[in-house]
Amino acid sequence: MDREEASNALSHFQRAHALNPSTMTLIALSRAHEALNQYEDAIRHVEDALEGRLSSTTMLEQRGRLTALRQQLSERRVSALEEERNALSAQLDDTRRAAEARQEQIVTALEENRAQIALARHEFEAQEPDESPSIVGRWWFWTIIGVVVAGSVTTGVLLGNQTTEGPFDDGDLGMEILTLMGPP
Repeated sequence: MDREEASNALSHFQRAHALNPSTMTLIALSRAHEALNQYEDAIRHVEDALEGRLSSTTMLEQRGRLTALRQQLSERRVSALEEERNALSAQLDDTRRAAEARQEQIVTALEENRAQIALARHEFEAQEPDESPSIVGRWWFWTIIGVVVAGSVTTGVLLGNQTTEGPFDDGDLGMEILTLMGPP
């Protein structure tokens, strides 16, 4: 029985069962569902038929069919689950490959950025500062300091060697200041 014939037969048996329910129409419905690979419905109709009045031969035959239908349903489910597992494994492999490729891109980008940072740091350290050095860093500052110190030492030595006595030699500095200002 091909799919179209099974579909037409199912439709006819459903109408017949609605008009006159019987165990024989249930068995016919189960065969039509089986031909359409609708195992859950076929099992349900066989189970319903087994609850009705059947001859012992028909009863044994239907129990055998019920076992066979359950096995076919289980095999179909196992097959569907294996297909789903294989599809998921393929997706997982694709995802893993994509993740590994992305990880390589990230590592490459990190290495490039680290190299750019190192280059920028090296260039920064190699640059001369834009600011002019402080006055202490200039050559002429230390020349002036040397001249001033040398002049101070020379002046101190020369003043220390004078033998003439001046107006402040007697130690009475206060009186000399009052004398210069005039009488009180």
